Amino acid sequence: MKENPQWHTDRQPQSPLQFDLHTNKHMSEALSELFQVPLPPQYASNIDKTDDNAQAVNTLLEFCFDFLSLVANVQHCFLMDFSSERPKQYVYQLALGNHEDSLAIQAITHSQSNAADCLSMLRQYSAESQGHQWQQIKLPLNNLKHPELYLFIEAEFHFPQWYALIIQIMHARIREISQWSNERHTRYNIYRQLAMTAAENLATDQLCQQLNAYLINYLSDVQLHVMLQHDGHLSMQYSSGKVCATALHKQLAEAIIKHGTNRLFTPLMLNKLDPNTQQNIAWYGTPLTHQGNIIGVFALSSQDNKHKINTIIQELINYTAALCSLVMQQQMLQFSIESEVNLEQQVQEKLERLHQTNQRLEHELKQYQSATEQLSYGSLYDSLTQLPNRALFAEKLDQALKRVKRHPSETFAVVFIDLDQFKTVNQSHGHHIGDQLLIAIARLLSQCIRQNDIVARLGGDEFIVLLDRISQQQDILDITERIIQSFSQPLTVKGLQIQSSCHLGICQVNASFHSVEQILQQADMAMYQAKSQDSEFCFYQEMQYQQQEQIQQHKLSNALAKGLIIPHYQPMIRLRDNALMGFEVVARWQDKTSTLRRALDFIPFAERSGLIIELDRHILQQACIQLKKWQHLNPSNKHIRVAVNLSPKHLLSEPAVNELIKTIKRCRIAPNSLVFEFSEKEFVRQNQTAFDSLEKLRQAGVKVGMDDFGTGFSSLNALFEYPIDFIKVDHSFTQRMLSSKKDLSLMRAVRDISNDLGFQVIIEGIETMQQHEKLVEIGCEYGQGYYISKPMRPGEIQHLFEV
Repeated sequence: MKENPQWHTDRQPQSPLQFDLHTNKHMSEALSELFQVPLPPQYASNIDKTDDNAQAVNTLLEFCFDFLSLVANVQHCFLMDFSSERPKQYVYQLALGNHEDSLAIQAITHSQSNAADCLSMLRQYSAESQGHQWQQIKLPLNNLKHPELYLFIEAEFHFPQWYALIIQIMHARIREISQWSNERHTRYNIYRQLAMTAAENLATDQLCQQLNAYLINYLSDVQLHVMLQHDGHLSMQYSSGKVCATALHKQLAEAIIKHGTNRLFTPLMLNKLDPNTQQNIAWYGTPLTHQGNIIGVFALSSQDNKHKINTIIQELINYTAALCSLVMQQQMLQFSIESEVNLEQQVQEKLERLHQTNQRLEHELKQYQSATEQLSYGSLYDSLTQLPNRALFAEKLDQALKRVKRHPSETFAVVFIDLDQFKTVNQSHGHHIGDQLLIAIARLLSQCIRQNDIVARLGGDEFIVLLDRISQQQDILDITERIIQSFSQPLTVKGLQIQSSCHLGICQVNASFHSVEQILQQADMAMYQAKSQDSEFCFYQEMQYQQQEQIQQHKLSNALAKGLIIPHYQPMIRLRDNALMGFEVVARWQDKTSTLRRALDFIPFAERSGLIIELDRHILQQACIQLKKWQHLNPSNKHIRVAVNLSPKHLLSEPAVNELIKTIKRCRIAPNSLVFEFSEKEFVRQNQTAFDSLEKLRQAGVKVGMDDFGTGFSSLNALFEYPIDFIKVDHSFTQRMLSSKKDLSLMRAVRDISNDLGFQVIIEGIETMQQHEKLVEIGCEYGQGYYISKPMRPGEIQHLFEV
């Protein structure tokens, strides 16, 4: 036995793991296939950046270890393969205890031939040496050559009530990875087999039989149908099982032919379409075409209640339908050849096109597989404009600040750009035109800056520019003038002439600045100062800013006194049937011109000035009064909840919390009709006082919600640590989920965790029908957004109660 075996490492939680690649090559190769799909963000980044099998196994164990570390003090953790015919192999071991114990444990495990005996001996040794309890976990790595893979852990469990949940999450995640690995291995083969069958001009039913044999791995019940139309009438040409509810199949097929596109019908949708149907089935169909005309429908139906017809299955159905169409075309041509010899050349052209189509489909499949390996791009760049996002800009800004501190003679500047009336463009022309306008402005700003400068999109209608290595203030003015001048001419967007304008806030940075946040805050303040002065741009000036703050504070205090801060209400619905569940209150400031200013225009100032407590109480009281009116008009509205966003400053003062509770009592409404929402970023910054305040609110009957979930750095910890009834997933994930598998995976993960931990999930930022349908498909329950409804005055909401 070696004095310092390679498998032994001293490790503290969260530090890098070690792995013996040479003695465990066979297992690392098998395990590496599990890491071709996304893991949680802190682990996925390691896998995306390396092809090293050792790193892949380390990441799996890091995932297991860090999850277990939430509930236990882990002393020893090692992974063993008992499936090999030769002596057992250590795949991995880490040790936090002393070296003598590690060597003794090695001797025990090396002398055992199976996992049960190994666990028994370890527990006996632990009892004799007064160690901690040993646990054994068999990793469910299905379809691998080495299934006897076990994880042994010696740990003191601080929270045994969470142990089963953590193990469940680990098992579910590893099973999901294993399932995706199997799919990746077999998906290319089935595509190839189907293409070869079609190229051999075999019958359509043989294509269906091959496809059916593949799909039973994913759905317990599979039925494939081919329906063709002749003279306007549909007939069932092929079905892989007993055909039930033939009229329903024809009705769905007619809908596919009418719209000319593929479509998925869930059991809920079918029940709405035909309330008398007794079939609890999901149905997916895609058109069959010949020379550009729809000749029928290729469909899949399933009564599998546990598994869904996911996008992978849908793509395979589309591919098979295309092959069926080509096969039928080929067979028609061959039939013509038998009667007309002079059509031989035309048949050969059709066959060549079939071959080219197969090649193109195989090429597209390879491109799809390659695209899945490039997921990291979306975490640093804005998906709409392709500009750097906030995270990448903050990184570049931090680098520039560190350089200036090393070289105090250097300086740089940050220009904060806020577009004017962008919301009006969205409301007048639609979000699609608004998106195209943002793309055009991003291109415009990129043309205004120098080669070493950086322009980024912070989100919404806000952009920011880093002007690097500024020698004099005139350099800033020159670039600022170019930006302002570029907005002087209307922009052409989809044939529309749109005049846009902006306000610029400028912060010139030197070695006296201490953080990125300080730079961004001063640039933001300068931009608001430019807005308030109706100036095109403004440099941050401390004294001038203080005067402006005093003026702004007077205006906001006056607005509160005169009741010009008005609550609007945005509906929150149950997504599967659009049933109304409540409203989120958003504040609007009605100025002298009757223009409504958004909350983002004055809430940050209210936080800085200390007026936020008074503003929150004003909005809460108005919301309580309005909720009481709705409940009085119709007793059936008692299930309606109103969610109010509050500043975390309320949580730091017991009198402030008491005043919130008094306001509810004065309005005589049930406390459980209210949800107090706090930003996730603020949750993780609070202390024990804030925790006690949350508990007091919940004891009073008020529900507590976490807003903007997913934007902080401790999302998972916050779910375990704080008393939460609702979470709202940040709108940025909704915007990206249709194009980002990572964001879609987060939606599913939050859905699963919410079921286990007992809180409800609301999805924010639903702006399109496609987003709404996808959220229903993956099982998300509640949501809100402009696709459902914009925030409205109370008088505009009555029709929702009538519906």
